[in-house]
Amino acid sequence: MEKIAPVVANRIVGKYQTRIQKNVSGEGQLLSEDSFIAENIRDALTAFNDNPVFGTGIGGFTENYSQHEVHSTYFKIIGETGILGILAYVIFMYNVFSLLKYHSRRSPLREFLFYILPFFIGCLVSWSYTYHMRKREFWILMSVLVIVNTLIERNIWLTKWRINKLILENKLKAHESQVV
Repeated sequence: MEKIAPVVANRIVGKYQTRIQKNVSGEGQLLSEDSFIAENIRDALTAFNDNPVFGTGIGGFTENYSQHEVHSTYFKIIGETGILGILAYVIFMYNVFSLLKYHSRRSPLREFLFYILPFFIGCLVSWSYTYHMRKREFWILMSVLVIVNTLIERNIWLTKWRINKLILENKLKAHESQVV
């Protein structure tokens, strides 16, 4: 990027480098007690302490603990749904990750599932400060994973691949017999 747009590259790198250095050294506002993030976390944990089993209920956090919605899936689940919500989310994510379980990479679809795992984990980390259960991209990714897994389980991809392979082999044999 420095070769294409050096001014823009220097500006972006300098801005984020300075911001990261300030937050790591403690000079930044990111984790100070007055910051929005710290307030969000503190309020979510207060809601959890007040209602550990069931939480405040969906939407109950904003009415009772803060003017603003929690900006984290994980803290929103903790504050609004309590232990039951945490358990439900863990079960849900376990089922999602079981879709990504290691398959031998004999077909392109199985290879896709193998390589999508780091991307999926990266998305969950990068979406940690947003409510990813409400993001369209999250549900599109979930749909793709379910569709690919269903195709693998029903052996549809391999069946089509075998049919195409047989058609090509028959065409090749027919061509060879014509040549001789």
